[in-house]
Amino acid sequence: RAVAWLDARGNLSWLQAAVADARGRVSRAARDAVEPYVTPADKEHLWSLVTAPTSAAHVQRNGLALLAQLDKWTRIPFFVSAAASPDAQLASQGDDAVDDRRVIEHAAHPADE
Repeated sequence: RAVAWLDARGNLSWLQAAVADARGRVSRAARDAVEPYVTPADKEHLWSLVTAPTSAAHVQRNGLALLAQLDKWTRIPFFVSAAASPDAQLASQGDDAVDDRRVIEHAAHPADE
């Protein structure tokens, strides 16, 4: 967290890698630090976090949460793909993301919530 507080923008590549950390608290702190800086250019990297065979459930969840920061038409295909995954845990998280109206309609506009 200290790295994120001091210079999140300057350490984005390190923080993005930390989202995949096996420790849930580290992954969540990295997600929180990266969230304001997510851009459409990050979508493939974020999707790779979600779909990596070694990704723990918290990494998948944090990857989907970061994808939720993208505009609606960019994020929906990722959520639908997650929901259609043969991995039951990922499919459940994808279903939740698709079903969550706040994620679908308002993630790009958090002030509207």
